[in-house]
Parts: sequence; structure tokens; C-alpha cells
Amino acid sequence: MAPRDARARGGAHAMTRRDLDSNAGASPGTGAGADADAGEGARRVATVLFERYSDDFDLRHGGGIERALYQLSTALAARGVRVHWYRRQDCPDAQALARRAAALSADAVFPLPDSPLFWRQAPSTDAGLRARVVRIWHDVGALTHGRGVVLPCDRHRAGGDPAAPCSAAHAHPALYAADVCFRDEPWTRCFPRRQVIPWAVDHLPRLDHRDRDGPVLLLAGKARLEIVTAAVDACRARGVPVRVIFSGWTTLGRQAKAHFDDPVARAGCDVVRDYRLDEDHARVFGGISAAFVLSQYHETFNFLAAECVHFGLPVVGLRGAGATDGFASLLVDDAAALRAVIAQDRFRALAPKPMAPWGWDDVAAAYLDLIGRATREDGAPCDAGPRAHPVSTP
Repeated sequence: MAPRDARARGGAHAMTRRDLDSNAGASPGTGAGADADAGEGARRVATVLFERYSDDFDLRHGGGIERALYQLSTALAARGVRVHWYRRQDCPDAQALARRAAALSADAVFPLPDSPLFWRQAPSTDAGLRARVVRIWHDVGALTHGRGVVLPCDRHRAGGDPAAPCSAAHAHPALYAADVCFRDEPWTRCFPRRQVIPWAVDHLPRLDHRDRDGPVLLLAGKARLEIVTAAVDACRARGVPVRVIFSGWTTLGRQAKAHFDDPVARAGCDVVRDYRLDEDHARVFGGISAAFVLSQYHETFNFLAAECVHFGLPVVGLRGAGATDGFASLLVDDAAALRAVIAQDRFRALAPKPMAPWGWDDVAAAYLDLIGRATREDGAPCDAGPRAHPVSTP
């Protein structure tokens, strides 16, 4: 697939409750109507149903999932897709979701990554619903009973034993229409209907925010506090200013925010507690020499790491953190190695990873391709097999 100019950026305003509570229209923030392709003969307009969180869809306080859903829905609507939304209380069980999908004649249903449909409820027995559910993998907690490294499956690893049990069997690898991951990893090979479709970051302007002599950007809230404080202490000893931002959805994030409430702990740090990236990117990334994106979670995509590369910043990460590895110019194993990188000023000489030419319009096109390949008119899953789109994250 050739990369396209992503014209449907759609990131200029936050989604509001009013935008998303009208579950019978095109994606919020766009003017795409249901008849966008009426002049293209008998081709039917696709209809998709997304789950969203129950609170306000606020791009200032929300995380990567909110941003991704907003951008994907906007790009799909710009292509004429009818986008509808539901909240967990609207469809509290699989039966209610199946009824909602049927009433809308939905071609695809996109539950949130942490939907009970995947992890806490018994799998739906409704074949029509299962044939339309697309599972988007955000982290691998369901496979590891935590968020650590996923070991290769004995059955699906290279040269594996066909008689061995699949380590992902409890996640029902072949149950749904498709499983979306953002890069091919050993654990993804357990899922026969997987497709690789990375997110994009071209909702942000392409600017070079780097200053090799500037402060470092430090993510707090996805790694143990002792690793975060080791980085801060090393920077203080070296006279390097630190700009701190937080991941707020984790217990580690709440601990980090409480730690930096202490004036002594935040001495020498510029603490950024609240920002909306499409408006405040200069406040977050401007003049930064390198970004320490410290995460101990195995995430399938990391928006902050991608945004740093987008803005010309080299990323230093902890080894084994999933997608961050692909964006990082340097990986370290522990706090001691991190302190050495800072003490030797090695981060200033790093070059950022090249950014793949992948935009939100490409993402929307890939999802439309997925919907077309993963379902048939009779509602049965199509065993199209795994597919990786050629343009992917580094």
C-alpha cells in the first residue's frame, strides 16, 4: 500500500459527550455524511461500531486509546464510513452488543482493548457478533497475567511443536473476525487472523523540536519509581534540566505524581501535569535533547515514543517494553545503565529513528481492507490468514 497524504487530520478539537452520545451519525469532528459514496454505483457504505469509555472523550486528559479511536474514526468517516459508538453501560453483555450490532447492520464491531467481552465474560455464542468483532491489541496483559514480556509459544514459535498447547489458548485466538497488532512479534503468531496495522501520528505538525543542548524529557508512571528517580538524580548530578510528564492511568503514574508533588523531589524539574498535545506540543517537546520513555509494560504501540520520533527526538527506553523498542535509539537494561548514559552525556549524540511514512488515511484504508477481508455477507469469518501491511512502524 502506498502511503497517502493524510488530509483527514481532525485533531483540532476535543470530542465532547454531545458528540459521542449521538450514536447514529458519522464520526465526530467531520462532516462526512452517510451518502458519501452514493455516486459509486451499488457499493454499500460500510458501518462500524466502536466502544468508548464512559467518561468524556477528552483529548486533554485522555490517553493513547482515546487519541487512536478519535483519529481512526475521523479518518474512516472522511472515507464515507458510518461510525457509531456505544459505552459499556449501553451494551453490558455480549447479547446486548449483538442486538446493537444487528440493529445497525454493522460490518465490524471494535470493543475497547480491555472489554469484558475478551477477558472477563464467557465468549459470546452469537456467531454473527463474533464474525464482526475486531480485537485491537493494546497491551499483552491478557496473555501474561501482567504486562511483562510474552514468551514465544511452544506451538507457534519457529520450529515449534504442532502437538504442544498454545500459550494463548485462553484468549481464544481464532474466535473473532480479526486480531489487529501493530507489529509482528512472536506472540502474535498464535492468532491466525492477525493483521499488522500501526497507528499514525500525522495529526501533529511535522516539526523538528530538538535542541541537543536542551533538557531531557522524562516519562514517569510506566516504570518503577526508583528507575525514574535514578534518572532525575543522575541529571541533577550532571546539571541537566528535566521536563517530566506522566502516564496517569497506572498505579505507578499516581505514585509518580504524588512523588513530584514534593518540592524537594521536583527540584530542577519542569513538571508538566496537563497538556493537550495538538495544542501544546511545543510545551512538551520544544527544545528537548532526548526523551527517556521509561516503560516496564509490554505495549503493542507507544504514542509518546512515536511522537518523539515525529518531532525529531531520540528515544531512550527500557529493553523489552514492546513497541518502544522499535522507536528507541538506545535501550538500557536497568537503572545503573540509565545513570551511565546520563553521566556520559551519551543521549546528546543519539540520532532519532527514521519515521515511517504512515498516515491516518493509510490506517483507515487498512481497516477498510481488513473489514472487507475478514467478513463475508453471510456473517461468517473469512480465513484470509495473517497479513502485514508493508508500511509499518520502525
